Amino acid sequence: MDKLNQKPWTIKGIRDEMARYKSEKPELAEIMDLYEKIYAIEAEYLPKIDPKIEADDTEEINRKIVEGKNLLDTQKIYVDPAMFREILAKMADVLAQASPDLKEPLKKLIKYPDLKEDTPGQTPIFIDALLKFNTQYFTKIAGLIELNNDLMFFLIYHAVGPFIEKASYEYRDMFNYQHWQKTICPVCGRKPSMSILRQENGLHVLQCQVCRTQWSYPRVKCIVCENTNNETYKYFYDEADEAHRVYVCDKCKKYLKTTDCRKLERNVDIEVEDLATLVLDYVAKERGYEPGGRITFALSLDAPEDAGESEAPETIVVD
Repeated sequence: MDKLNQKPWTIKGIRDEMARYKSEKPELAEIMDLYEKIYAIEAEYLPKIDPKIEADDTEEINRKIVEGKNLLDTQKIYVDPAMFREILAKMADVLAQASPDLKEPLKKLIKYPDLKEDTPGQTPIFIDALLKFNTQYFTKIAGLIELNNDLMFFLIYHAVGPFIEKASYEYRDMFNYQHWQKTICPVCGRKPSMSILRQENGLHVLQCQVCRTQWSYPRVKCIVCENTNNETYKYFYDEADEAHRVYVCDKCKKYLKTTDCRKLERNVDIEVEDLATLVLDYVAKERGYEPGGRITFALSLDAPEDAGESEAPETIVVD
């Protein structure tokens, strides 16, 4: 298979999947409702965005892929400052409504001086740092405005995500994915969020946590250290839910969550799957593993009530 033919996500698809899980697991309703509002804002603005990117020709794209270079220089993406501030403000309001104690630090973020466009046509410092993925810059701001560091990254990358995602559309399905065997996104170069095994053929597919581009990757290889030893790279699952797995690597102590769509008998939205499998994050961390794909883009949450030790699956299944 040389093309993934990735279908774009829709807010209707997100809502339908969330409704399915909320009926099965009511304890997930609150966090899913919050994320649904964030995704709805992204869906509202995606059609309005013009990143002003023209993709390279096919020959140049294939050359970069063979050389292991990601295709999109994010610093060349046009991010409309006024639109970005609108998105950021709407998302901040969603978080402030969910947690009123965040209202003041979020207000300071929205009014942060570096968000202003000092010179017409010049990219504000804040946005420029985002497109460079300058984490040190935003860690410093989080400290200055007294905002949780994880929450800062969750918010700013969801706000800029639609711009990078829209730019990625120019590149998707323009090259042979069999030639890309790297653990970072072939388009924007960021890390994956989690993965799926496709319903139709069991292909192992990763999805970028920023631009949502998908690419295939060997199922039996760690996405961090590329370990392929089945004695130290394996997976576990709850026997009551074989569709949701956690691949763990004893070499680098990282993990990756995976949904087997063949078991569910349907393809899924990875964003929803990440929320539906939060309990697996807690179990993996209790066993001494850290996320191998995601960086700190998720809200810090308390452990769900049903994540007690008695619920933790004990069987380790070698893949």
